[in-house]
Amino acid sequence: MQNDTFTQKIRISLDRLLELGLSANACSEQEALLEHLQFHATAIADLQALVVRLQAQNQELRSERNALNLEKNHYQDLFEFAPDAYFVTSIDGVIIEANQTTERLFRVERSWLAGSPLLRFIASEARSEFATYLTQFDSGKLVGRREVGIQPAQGKAFPAVFKVVAVQNGHGQTVALRWMVRDIIERKHTETTIRQQNADLESEIQEQTAQLEQALDYQAMLRRITDRIRDSLDENQILQTVVQELGLVLNLTACDTALYDAAIEVTILYKWLAETRELRNPGQPEVQTVPISAYLPVAEASMFPALSTLLAQRSQGKPSQFCELETDDRAAILLCPIVDNQGVLGDLFLYRQSQNAFSQLEVALVHQVASQCAIAVRQARLYQTAQIQVKELAHLNQIKDEFLSTVSYELRTPMANMKMAAQMLNVTLKQTGNQDTKADRYLEILQNECDREAKLIEDLLDLQQLDTNTMSLLLSAIPVEEWLHYVANPLLKRFEKHQQTLKFDVGPNLPALVCDQLSLSRIVVELLTNACKYTPNYESVILSANTIINTVHTEPQIVRIMVCNTGVEIPGDKISNIFDKFYRIPELDFRKEGGTGLGLALVQKLVDRVGGTIRVESGNLRTCFMVELPL
Repeated sequence: MQNDTFTQKIRISLDRLLELGLSANACSEQEALLEHLQFHATAIADLQALVVRLQAQNQELRSERNALNLEKNHYQDLFEFAPDAYFVTSIDGVIIEANQTTERLFRVERSWLAGSPLLRFIASEARSEFATYLTQFDSGKLVGRREVGIQPAQGKAFPAVFKVVAVQNGHGQTVALRWMVRDIIERKHTETTIRQQNADLESEIQEQTAQLEQALDYQAMLRRITDRIRDSLDENQILQTVVQELGLVLNLTACDTALYDAAIEVTILYKWLAETRELRNPGQPEVQTVPISAYLPVAEASMFPALSTLLAQRSQGKPSQFCELETDDRAAILLCPIVDNQGVLGDLFLYRQSQNAFSQLEVALVHQVASQCAIAVRQARLYQTAQIQVKELAHLNQIKDEFLSTVSYELRTPMANMKMAAQMLNVTLKQTGNQDTKADRYLEILQNECDREAKLIEDLLDLQQLDTNTMSLLLSAIPVEEWLHYVANPLLKRFEKHQQTLKFDVGPNLPALVCDQLSLSRIVVELLTNACKYTPNYESVILSANTIINTVHTEPQIVRIMVCNTGVEIPGDKISNIFDKFYRIPELDFRKEGGTGLGLALVQKLVDRVGGTIRVESGNLRTCFMVELPL
């Protein structure tokens, strides 16, 4: 409005100035007056332009003021309806302005809040500290977050957290304080709950950690017990180890082990006592045989299984825990059967004060120990049974050897007499000129049977000497090539009789072999005889000797003597048995010559005796026996 009036007055002045200029044309000082009027008109035009600019600026100011008012109203709404309590105080802590949340938090009308000291709403135990805190404000300094107890006008105090900022004037002086207060009672409850949950979780973790450590300790003990009893074949040592380890690790009052007979009677073997922390009779079992019904403590029927139920669980291999009532100091007793797939061997009895019952982990541990104990006891018993059988077999074998030795020795003299008688009869028949063919045939059969029986006796006596290590060795240097021909020549007629060919294959420059000549001769003869016996007609038997390179040394160190025959092979599933005593393969004896099955057993014994090795290879209608001897 004022701008419009000012503009109107300027316009009237311009009109009057124009009129004055028109009337001045007739004046004498016309030029000077016109100059002044033109200057005055220019000034008025500048004023008019300035008015236009002022009007524009006023319009901008009005727009900005409207925007500021809108923004103020917006922030006033935010201040008013904020979920937290916002209020302004003087630097002395007197409330100047507050929002409605402050009204609800302090539980007092806002008309009473204005002018009230803030200390009035601080919990009594915190007012002194808070008053000191109000004096610590520094100009322009942001005050950090703090917690304080709020005492509303009505009701109980509650915890709250506040922030405060200093309000400064243009000179940087603090003139007021802006506060934000938030009720944290729910957060406190949540924090308390979280702390309790954390404490419970920590306690549970500690408990589980303790259980895990205990389980690891139990596993280590189980491995230790298992290793000790697994390596032992002594039943007493096994039971000693079990009761002693369980007593120490589980902190028992006592620990017994008992075995049972068919009449379900208890034989107490070992007892471990916590008082001495050792076995009552280490190394010497305490044998006490009583019926199980008399040994087991009386069980309280209302809380623990009856005896029949106890025995039923025991027969199923299940542990049972019960309480003894006959004494003033009750004890928790764990009965764990020592059982395997063949039945119940005995029991473990573990005693502990009744207020310390056995946990599931401890029961599981004892059950595993009992299972390992059952395996070890069964193995120990099997070992003892096997040892008894071995002793019995050794005794029977000794009796057999003694019998064979005696019989062979006793048969040698009459057999020699029979051979001598057959030879004398042959001489007599030739001297008398008797040409009875039948008599000659009978005499030949008699001589052949005498030779076979004499060889059987000789083989038995040699095997007996080799088994008892009473056969002596006489070492000498043997020229292998000449010696092989010498040993094989007596057998040429037998090969010719069977229409077989005996071939020699001896390597050049074969060194002398230091060995027992008698034993080596027996080896070669037995192998050649065996080859002749099983080789078909028109096939070959090859006797060879050569040196081979030792895998350890670069120079020849081993002589290999081989006897190979063609036209026959040994079944693969029978090769491993051919060196056993009295073992024969009748289906290969197509001539039905029979035999004792001692020849190859004697060969193996002799080869071992002279420090050599023997092996056999058979296939593609060819069988080779290879004897390797060190030079």
